[in-house]
Amino acid sequence: MKLKDKKGEILPRAFFSASLAFLFGALVISALTPSEKVLGKILGLIYLHIGFVAGALLLFLTASIVAILSLKARKDFYRSLESNALILGLLSWIVYMAFSMAIAYMSWGDVNWQEPRLVIAFQVLFFVLLIILLRLLVSDIYGSLLTVLGGLGAIGIWSRRWNVLHPEAPIRLSDSLRIKAMAVTVILFIIISLVFLLVARVIEDVRT
Repeated sequence: MKLKDKKGEILPRAFFSASLAFLFGALVISALTPSEKVLGKILGLIYLHIGFVAGALLLFLTASIVAILSLKARKDFYRSLESNALILGLLSWIVYMAFSMAIAYMSWGDVNWQEPRLVIAFQVLFFVLLIILLRLLVSDIYGSLLTVLGGLGAIGIWSRRWNVLHPEAPIRLSDSLRIKAMAVTVILFIIISLVFLLVARVIEDVRT
């Protein structure tokens, strides 16, 4: 095997391993978080759900920006990046929703399927899923236009949450610097993990 081929195999594996390492770090920190006087150990799950929603929104934005660039420069790199960013954003969104429902169940003993923020989250989920399915049916340039619509549309739909009442953020209101520091660390670790995973997928696509 040529040295170039070995590098082509090692690089995506290295980024994937780094992604898992940062994700594992986020999980460990969340598990070690101190109990909060109101939410108790659920606070660790809140760290994670914020990290994944932030990561998903950044991936949606990245997909849209790259898709706009891809309209002018039809390169494999751009096409792979926009596609993988949108798909990974959707997967991150699903994880975020799973954590949100787990938090709701552990806090109130039930999941209110009519809760406005959950309804909006499902709207984003089905909207992006529809965009991804439509992209399979059209040519590259129309696929990029759909990606722009999907990424920005998802962010636009989710922005409606600001009009919905929500419990006060325990992390922001906490007097504990340790809680705030751990929250920021977990969120950053998850975002970095998602970035490394995205890079690994793009390298693998372009290489093949």
